[in-house]
Formats: sequence, structure tokens, C-alpha cells
Amino acid sequence: MSYWGEMWSLICALFWASAVILFRIAVRGIPAIEMSIFKNAFALILFALTLAIVPAFDGQGSLPLKQVLWLMLSGCIGIAMGDTLFMYSLNILGAGRNAIISCLFSPFVMLLSFLFLNESFSIYQGLGFALILCGIILAVYQKPADALSNHDRFVGISVGVLSIFCMATGMVTTKPILTDASPVLVSCIRLSGGLLGVLIFAMTTGRIRKSILVFRGKLPWKFMFLGAFLGSYLALFAWIVGFKHTSASIASILNQTSVFFTLILAVPFLKERLSPMKTAGALLGFAGVTLILIYG
Repeated sequence: MSYWGEMWSLICALFWASAVILFRIAVRGIPAIEMSIFKNAFALILFALTLAIVPAFDGQGSLPLKQVLWLMLSGCIGIAMGDTLFMYSLNILGAGRNAIISCLFSPFVMLLSFLFLNESFSIYQGLGFALILCGIILAVYQKPADALSNHDRFVGISVGVLSIFCMATGMVTTKPILTDASPVLVSCIRLSGGLLGVLIFAMTTGRIRKSILVFRGKLPWKFMFLGAFLGSYLALFAWIVGFKHTSASIASILNQTSVFFTLILAVPFLKERLSPMKTAGALLGFAGVTLILIYG
């Protein structure tokens, strides 16, 4: 189907943006590590149930042990390490600065895809990405109300860049296996690796007792469940399908549009103001998406 992968990549961006709104509300009542454990465990259950109902979706229903271990490693790097480091950086730098750092996701994916997947990169894709990048910078730019110390700024930026690189690495390492594999099965395996990675971290650092106490306390369960359903289940499924049916470079660029959906949704749900800078950024971003879809 024409633009099948591109369509699913945009759907992924919309689902993830919706989840971000819910996560922003939920994270006020639960630490990042415990939120990561919950959302990965909940999504894994949903994918396992989906796999039981639909054994294979556009792909084979089983994988060799070597590919299973590779996908678990991909999930550990992209989901466990990437998500956890991103949350840590988010707490230091704030949402605006982190959104700009997230712009590195597409360049990292393009670079890794060019080096390891032999993907080409057209001038139209480059121009489209440049428009999206400029739009994101315009949309998230704001004068910081607080002054960070040089140490905190360095740590936050370093950890943020590393988190985006981990996410991009997890994405690119998944691509070769997706050709003949079921997206649902791949999602199950990667989530297993991500959940296992976070649990190992919690146990080896002695945090597991604190995690148990956190889950016994009062938590924003409604926002946690809905956020995990949209972000860790529907968005991940759409991401895998889009990634399977188009190039890694195009999928990563279109996934980046979640920033614009987030800006729009934040107005009614988080009472944030849609400034002229944000509006101009959104227009540039959608111009870039259009260019990629037509000429990419």
C-alpha cells in the first residue's frame, strides 16, 4: 500500500504525543523508574494478549534464538536505558530544552542507518528534515525562567544526548529483523528486554524495596494506565509497523512530528499557551512532512 509505513509513523507520533500529556500529569505522583517499570509491564501484558489472539501480523510467528536475544538487547538499550536516561535529563533541563535535544533522534537514526543498513538519503529528505528541525526549534524555544548551574547543564545535556542515542540505536538494531517478523512479536520481545533491564537496574542498585513501597502507595492510576496504553502499546505498535514498511530515516523523521502534536494537545489539556513561535514552528514542521511524503 502506498505510504503505508509513512501513515503509521504519523499515527505513532499522534499516539505518543497523547501519551506524553498523560505522562506529564502522572509523573507528578510517581518517580521515573517506577513509571518505566509500570508502563513496560502493562504494555508487555497487552502485547502478549494480542499475540495470543493474533499469532502473526504481517510476518512469521516465531524467531530464532539469536534474533530473540538481539531484540531483547535492542529493548534493553532503546527502552530501558533510553527512557530512563531521558526521564533523568528531563528532570534537570525541563521539557523545552529536552525537546530540542530530542531533535537529535532523526540525525542519529539517519547516521546509523547509513553506516549499518546501507540506506540512501535524498536531498528532499534532507530538506524536509531541515524544515522539521527548524520548526521544532521555533516551537520549543523559550527563555528559561530558572538559571541552571554549569554542572547541572552539562550533566543534563550529556545524559539527554546519550538517551536519544540509545533510542536511535534501539530503533536501527531492530530494522533488519522486521523484514519477515511479526510486529507484535517484535514488540513483545523488545518490551521484555526493556522491562528486564529496568528491573535489573532496580535490583542491583537496591532500589527494588523503594519501588515496592511506591506501588503500595497512592498513585495516579488513571493517567498511568491510559498513558501506558497509548504510549507503550498503541504508539509502539504503530512505530513498529511504520518502521517495517518504510526506511528507518523516513520513519524517524515522521516520528519526530510528535513534538507538534504535543504542542497542540498541551493547549486544552495542560493549559499551555500556543504562541506565535509555536504556531510558526508547527507550520514549518508540517511543510517538512509534506515534502517528505511527496518527494521522499
